[in-house]
Amino acid sequence: MPHSLIAEKLAQASRLVAESPFDVWITFVRETAEAGDPILPFMLRGSLTWQSALLIFKDGRRVAIVGKYDHEPLVKSGNWDDVRTYVQDIKPVLLEELEKIAPGGAPRI
Repeated sequence: MPHSLIAEKLAQASRLVAESPFDVWITFVRETAEAGDPILPFMLRGSLTWQSALLIFKDGRRVAIVGKYDHEPLVKSGNWDDVRTYVQDIKPVLLEELEKIAPGGAPRI
């Protein structure tokens, strides 16, 4: 069952992106335990260990790209449509997701 405040805020963010001229809202963070982005408590419970990208797409899809050790809690939260993981480098996975919305070009972010 999704945490209600987080689910509500992610739904609100999805509506805002849908109404905007942008294709995706990206929150990019790294090792959040010590100095996390102030928006994170509205997106997930806990912290993230490695570089992570939390994406909310214009079509309402929510994708979290996180290090492999952060995968399970985000899947269990039920707040993310897809939780993708990586081991060494976030870049290929992030670019793959962005390529889906803007093949061969740059998305509006």
